[in-house]
Amino acid sequence: VLFAAGVKADVKNVFSESEKAINQAKKENKFLVIYFYRGKKDFKKILRVIKKERKKWAEVADFIRVEAENPKEGDIVKKCQVRRVPFTAVISPNGAVTARFSEIAGGEILKKAFVSPVMAELIKAIQRESIIFLVLANKKTRYGGVVLKTVSDAVKKLAGIAEWIK
Repeated sequence: VLFAAGVKADVKNVFSESEKAINQAKKENKFLVIYFYRGKKDFKKILRVIKKERKKWAEVADFIRVEAENPKEGDIVKKCQVRRVPFTAVISPNGAVTARFSEIAGGEILKKAFVSPVMAELIKAIQRESIIFLVLANKKTRYGGVVLKTVSDAVKKLAGIAEWIK
């Protein structure tokens, strides 16, 4: 239990609900689908969608709803770039926002957001505004070894602003 300025605060309430869900999804190596809402109408519709989608995607994703105007959820609203509600965002296990929809998304449209681990790393690098070298070569392609060595050296020289995603 924390005490600050004479006010008793419970330690378990330090994290927002979305932060807890993101941490849990990461631990389980799952995507997190977040439905942002405002008002009872959106809330009820989202509950129906979550119930349906959980059955379909239980092995790859967790689902939560977040009240967009809740001040405790300001960080996730900003990270997901919520501009209007209802809104759906998908976060990969590595923390990259892989999709944003200006609607209560469900069905096959969500499938596109469940990207491969390499794609999630690439998206995360883009979101961090890192320099990205896209190399379509390997050691077996003509000059592939030289190209890979050159890019590897460049990434080392640009440490902190460039990344090597294999």
